[in-house]
Order: sequence, then C-alpha cells, then structure tokens
Amino acid sequence: MAQRAFPNPYADYNKSLAEGYFDAAGRLTPEFSQRLTNKIRELLQQMERGLKSADPRDGTGYTGWAGIAVLYLHLYDVFGDPAYLQLAHGYVKQSLNCLTKRSITFLCGDAGPLAVAAVLYHKMNNEKQAEDCITRLIHLNKIDPHAPNEMLYGRIGYIYALLFVNKNFGVEKIPQSHIQQICETILTSGENLARK
Repeated sequence: MAQRAFPNPYADYNKSLAEGYFDAAGRLTPEFSQRLTNKIRELLQQMERGLKSADPRDGTGYTGWAGIAVLYLHLYDVFGDPAYLQLAHGYVKQSLNCLTKRSITFLCGDAGPLAVAAVLYHKMNNEKQAEDCITRLIHLNKIDPHAPNEMLYGRIGYIYALLFVNKNFGVEKIPQSHIQQICETILTSGENLARK
C-alpha cells in the first residue's frame, strides 16, 4: 500500500532554541526586535525598487496601490512612525486616481481604495476628506445591482470594506442598517439562485 504522507525533515520543537528570541515574559528580546526591524526596512526598500515598474493603473487592494497603502498603514500602527503615514498617503492618492466605477469590492474594486483612503485621512486628522471617501463608499452600492456575491469582485468584498472602515475608526461610521441591507441582498440572491 502506498504511503500518503511526506516525511517531516524538521526537528521536533525545542524550547531552548527560542531563548535568544523571547524573554521570560514571552516578549521579543531587544536584539531580535532590532533584527526584525532591520529586515522590514530591507524588504520595504526592495519592494519600493520593484514598484518602479508596477502597473500605474492598478489601484486595487489586491495587487495595486491601495494594497501598498494598507501595508504602510499597518506599519504606522505598529511603529508609530509618521513617515509610514506619509508613504501610505502617496499610494492612496495614486489608488484614488485609478477608480473604475465598475466594481464594488475591497480587493479588486473601488471600495478598497475608498475604504483605505477614509482610514488614512482619519489617521491624518483630515476628517473632511475621510467623510467624503465614506460617502462615496456608501454610494458604491448603487453602481451594479447585479454584482456577484463573492469576495474578489462582489458584495462580500464590499461588506469587508464597510467593516474595515468601522473597525479602524472605532465607531460606526457606516450605519449598521446599510451593512444589514447588503447582507439581506446577498441572502435573497442566494435563495433565488438555489431555486434555479
């Protein structure tokens, strides 16, 4: 009988190997933390070099400028360095110039750049621009009444964008009733498809 598993070439876990990385409380040691920070900087430089040949029209959160902005927003949240916020701002502006008015999802449509922009402007204390992005995000729902109900190109991705805004603002900027309406549309669509 054929064996249906691959042999594991790695040694069993050994707690002593983690001693240089974590202190007694389970936190990263300063030395290891510095190594990680240095590696992050190195990889960011490599990414920035690669972005020089990236598609200037790809504003998506999946493979484009909005996704890079999300990375820099996260680095700002982790390290608190305002330079990351400024880098995110540059990529958000670029992503907003690429809106297509065709797709409503976070990853591959207009909802992603608008949601990321709203969060970025909020973190930069530019509430007027944040509110403008939120208004545009809410109105995206009217673009395509026949949008699919999936993550990459559809309503589930739109719901993610709405929840992304609420989570990052810490308050209900997108009304729960709006999110509920989208959920009900998805369920109704699923029920109709099940009958076919």
